[in-house]
Amino acid sequence: MAPPHSTTAALQLDWETRKAQLQQLQQWQVDGRVALRMGKEGGQSGFSWKHKSALQQQFNLSGLLGAGAVELLVGGAGAQLTTAGESYRGDRASQLLFEVTGWKIPVEAAQYWIKGLPDPTLELESLVLDEANRLQQLQQAGWRIEIRRYQQLNQMELPAFVVMEQGDVRLKLRLNRWRLQS
Repeated sequence: MAPPHSTTAALQLDWETRKAQLQQLQQWQVDGRVALRMGKEGGQSGFSWKHKSALQQQFNLSGLLGAGAVELLVGGAGAQLTTAGESYRGDRASQLLFEVTGWKIPVEAAQYWIKGLPDPTLELESLVLDEANRLQQLQQAGWRIEIRRYQQLNQMELPAFVVMEQGDVRLKLRLNRWRLQS
């Protein structure tokens, strides 16, 4: 495993080049683990996130905070959440997830953050790059995002461990397996 600030060619991109490269990633899937803490409650879950476009996504969680499996589908007509054999619909994925489960996960913005990018639809409050010109810290929409570790895949560096915080909400995402499609 390369040290965090190695000098491989993949790490020598300037920020604008790296950002353009990451923005081109439209079809991807990532599997991992999420730890969620909201106030004094918390839990962990496995997850799989399949992203075909900003308007076509599937997000699966298994057993977070004692609940069963949750499937969240995002499409042009809004979002659909299925859990315990019941389906719910809403306009925004993160709002629907919160209304049904009580979990505050910023799905719309996180689709950018977990790739190491700011959400282009939100005002950028702050941005810090590491020595390799990768996103290290970011603040948007009241969320503080920190990328603590990267992994290399197909000549590209993608986040391996991301922490998102807002108020008493803290999400830790361990991104174990990225799959990229062209």
